[in-house]
Amino acid sequence: MRLKDTIKMAAVGLSTNKTRSAL
Repeated sequence: MRLKDTIKMAAVGLSTNKTRSAL
């Protein structure tokens, strides 16, 4: 797995958690 892919997945996961918390 590439580092960029890992960072991208982590960023998507964080934004998803933020969206869920906002709701």
